[in-house]
Amino acid sequence: MRECLEEGRLESYSTVILDEAHERTVSSDLLTSLLKQAILHDNKDLKLVIMSATLEVSPFLSFFPPELVQTVSVPGRTFPIQVSNQNYLIKYHLIKKSLK
Repeated sequence: MRECLEEGRLESYSTVILDEAHERTVSSDLLTSLLKQAILHDNKDLKLVIMSATLEVSPFLSFFPPELVQTVSVPGRTFPIQVSNQNYLIKYHLIKKSLK
């Protein structure tokens, strides 16, 4: 964000990636707004990639002019996870190690 504020035109950039966009904060919203201004008025070649695994795209689609927006949706996959108690694992490894 600092570079966007200092160098509003962002001429040294061709692409900016805003990841985890679903975790909206005042800073990320301000950055998105500054990037929009840079794209619309100063650096029309600048590409903004907004990424998120859980993002609702409609607010972003309505924020940017339709002629500038392209969406790509990549279907996600889920992977099984194993939940374990860390204290149990530590005790297990200590006992196993002491038996050697």
